[in-house]
Amino acid sequence: MDWMSCYYPAALIEEWNAIFERAAPEARLLLRSAHANPPFLDWVTAGPQRQPLKDMLNYERELAACLQGDDRVHTYAGFVVAQLAEHGRG
Repeated sequence: MDWMSCYYPAALIEEWNAIFERAAPEARLLLRSAHANPPFLDWVTAGPQRQPLKDMLNYERELAACLQGDDRVHTYAGFVVAQLAEHGRG
């Protein structure tokens, strides 16, 4: 998603819309990023209400930090784990 945020922001928004449209209510999302705090998480809006991702996801920061510490590849600076927020189901 990093490269999409720079070169194809509309496609990134479309991707997030597809995730929210198709994800099960209890879905947990995992993404890795070249950025410790992926900037697109702050500006992408999705869903019929065009809500910010921060309002549609419940971030599990402690779990992400723990799992990233166990990552044997060490390629990505950012490791994000989040659950779909109930009000994010649009």
